[in-house]
Amino acid sequence: MLSDIENGEELAAELRKLGLKQPPAGSWRRIRERAEALGLLQSGNTRFRYSRPMHYAAAALAAGMMIVLFFAASESPETQSEKFSATPETAAVDALMRQSSLLERALRLSPPAPRVVRAGLVSREAAAEDRIAAIDQRLLLNAGELRPPELVELWSERAAMMSTLIELRSRRSEQTRL
Repeated sequence: MLSDIENGEELAAELRKLGLKQPPAGSWRRIRERAEALGLLQSGNTRFRYSRPMHYAAAALAAGMMIVLFFAASESPETQSEKFSATPETAAVDALMRQSSLLERALRLSPPAPRVVRAGLVSREAAAEDRIAAIDQRLLLNAGELRPPELVELWSERAAMMSTLIELRSRRSEQTRL
């Protein structure tokens, strides 16, 4: 009979002819018992139950983590940077990193690029973005190898390029308004 059926529509019509039939009572229980006998399922309750000591340990761990995070967050960033800035160079790096972070926030808040822009501004913006990306890559890949004077130089150049990029974007938005 199935060999005579060539497409899905004929198969669907044959299946409709069979009609709906209810399984015999207790058939799912017998299927489960047989699967357990064959080792396909674990016998008994298959849900994993946590014990009370496990609950208490998890609660204690969560409370400990909250206490640690509370005390870590209570220190201001300035206090944390004062602990680690033992030399003037590292203090300068910290200041330049903060300045760069502020400039990044300002850049994110800048208006979106208009559809029509002068090619000269776009090329200068792209060059500034490429230089910032190159500096970021050097800082990321060579972080452990750079001496503090090199870090100061890279972070100051990054901050200068960020401010240049902000200036270019503000100039672009001014020109598109006109």
